Amino acid sequence: MRLKPHRIRPYRLPERNAVTIGIGFLARNGIVLCSDRQHTSASGFKFAKRKFFASAHISGATAILSYAGQREDAQVLFDKICDRFIDDRPIRKTGDRRDPHHAILENLQKIFRSAHSKNLETLIGIRKDWFPRLFRTSGNRVIMGTTECIGCGDSSVIRYLSDLILGPTSTHVEAAILGSYLISAANRYVDGCSGGPDVIFLPDSNYGKTHFDREYDANFERSIASQVKKFALIEHNAGEALRRSILLEN
Repeated sequence: MRLKPHRIRPYRLPERNAVTIGIGFLARNGIVLCSDRQHTSASGFKFAKRKFFASAHISGATAILSYAGQREDAQVLFDKICDRFIDDRPIRKTGDRRDPHHAILENLQKIFRSAHSKNLETLIGIRKDWFPRLFRTSGNRVIMGTTECIGCGDSSVIRYLSDLILGPTSTHVEAAILGSYLISAANRYVDGCSGGPDVIFLPDSNYGKTHFDREYDANFERSIASQVKKFALIEHNAGEALRRSILLEN
């Protein structure tokens, strides 16, 4: 009996996604997204780049997106989001009395029925003539949220800390400072997370009319960066307070 020769298949490097941590908050006056900055290519090459997409239209929606996965896939899906929402077309048919946010959710679910969403997680903020809402995606699953995490972070811990520190009336600055702290902690303790923390803010329509311009956006990021430098001192003071409360008063 003749044995068939064994065919040796060429070795291909497995596709590698960057280890990401991204956090999204629904604040009192808009949506805040926070992220690290490290990317890893399929060949293992590391580089730093902001993990945000943002787009605006003077008479339509405004959208922001952060991602965990391949940037190219996120770009394709964000372009589809912009094509669907950033214009003057209504998202509900005549006579449709659903909450408009649920209509947005249904449209996002259709967009994420795509091969590009397979290994992708995203946080999305969308505003179209009303208060913006936060959405989280994992593969083709899309949900609405208030505090959400993507990538390597433990969402239960992040939700606990966020609920403990932030209240329902917290501002975007307070949310951004907490998110920046959590990203900084991940950068120190999670292999593959580094850079940033980067923050992007999607204001509600009333807030945005007078405040959301490039100069304000730059000042906002500078104010958050100044807080990042204080995180080590904050941790020390918080640790001392907890030590006294837990160990000395019992």
